[in-house]
Amino acid sequence: IDARIDCTLLTREICDSEDNVVDEGNGSETETEGTASAPLNGGKYSPTTDVDYIVRLTELISAIANDTSIIDGQTRYKEITTDGISLESITLDDTDPGTYLDDRTNPLYSIFMYALWRSHFGSGNDGNDQNREDMEFIDQKVDNYGHTIIVEEFGKTSRYNPLLTAETIRVTNMWMGAAQSLYDAVELCDEAGGGGAGIVANPIATLDDPTFVNPVDQAAAFWYGDADDTAGDGDGSLYSWAKRTKGKFDFGENPGPFDVNTEMHRELTALKMMLSDCLRPVTEDPAFRQNQAKSMRGLVDELTRAMTVPLVQNLIHYVGMVSTAEDADPDMIDYMIVSYILLIVYLAAGMLFLGFGGGN
Repeated sequence: IDARIDCTLLTREICDSEDNVVDEGNGSETETEGTASAPLNGGKYSPTTDVDYIVRLTELISAIANDTSIIDGQTRYKEITTDGISLESITLDDTDPGTYLDDRTNPLYSIFMYALWRSHFGSGNDGNDQNREDMEFIDQKVDNYGHTIIVEEFGKTSRYNPLLTAETIRVTNMWMGAAQSLYDAVELCDEAGGGGAGIVANPIATLDDPTFVNPVDQAAAFWYGDADDTAGDGDGSLYSWAKRTKGKFDFGENPGPFDVNTEMHRELTALKMMLSDCLRPVTEDPAFRQNQAKSMRGLVDELTRAMTVPLVQNLIHYVGMVSTAEDADPDMIDYMIVSYILLIVYLAAGMLFLGFGGGN
């Protein structure tokens, strides 16, 4: 995957002139007078807004992974953080204030729902059409697919595996939460230029609002969480999960041609600068913001492509283990099944990224 930064997309000098690598400094200047969270990723990414409530979610995943109690795991899954979000509410729209995901702005969420609805486990597997409100996955609203899969994991009382449950929460809800935040950044810039879905009341004024939370900071918090360059089985963040996943493959003396965590840092830093430039541009010409939104959309598509790499690697790993085992461990089979279910979606998502199917 080629996920390098095209520095011509940027309006500030944040790229090294020799190798076009984004400067790994502290990011852009403080955009509001509100509270900023502590630096993430060992200090490499510095939020300028408060995303501690998302960092708390990865701490809860770590706690679930390291506790054999199903009841405690379910309690942590439902725990509401200071900003009203929980691990559960990311993909459960029956909660207050409702699901974090929004198919008006997040094309991956729409593609996930459609692919799962048409899958073997969906109510659209017969090829017939249904009303939007009747679409289901495993007999539940397809909108809540992540929550549905996670509830299935908690329901296995005879052989509850906290590590597998934590992994399922991470690769369904947290992964899509990060993707949603990235597309929210694009939407904010698009609306500032007069386009978008009309969700933000006054997008240009958001940077001066002390309660504003930068969506790029949100994406970074979903990915890095409480990670500090670790890769233990009980670590809750997507960052640690990606690092563990890459470690399952032997690249010999070559560390591997691609590292998703390196790309995430580089491109999140660039995306945040681009959003700041969009909301505080050098010109008030709407065309500038519109073009900036298109450039941001291209970068976000690169980011989400990079985010799929550990998912594909996990599927390869677990399929290999199950296929070569004389008596495959049931949990290993479940890991493979979770990866397989999600692979259906990534194949569909690939249609968008490759330009098929009319994606914007």
